[in-house]
Amino acid sequence: MDAYYVLVDRASEFLRFAVTVVITCDIQSVSNCGRITDEGVRSLCTSAPISENLTVLELDSCMQITDECLTHIAACQHLQRLEVFDNRQITRPAIEHYMV
Repeated sequence: MDAYYVLVDRASEFLRFAVTVVITCDIQSVSNCGRITDEGVRSLCTSAPISENLTVLELDSCMQITDECLTHIAACQHLQRLEVFDNRQITRPAIEHYMV
């Protein structure tokens, strides 16, 4: 198995662990985490306790996430602020579609 995929697997495994530990937090910052993917965002945002409590999500400079992650973020009903600065694969039209 390629070393890159091992790192991605470990990052996803860590996020699943973090989701079980950080159940009641209302603010999550994973900014500048270059290895987080749309799947990692899905794991974070579809966990019932987190999606119910999350009000702020900071994903600045997470270069592997794309417009697809916004579909998962939309599940966070109490989200008041989303930061996705410096993410070249997230487009303004997608942000406007999901966050307005």
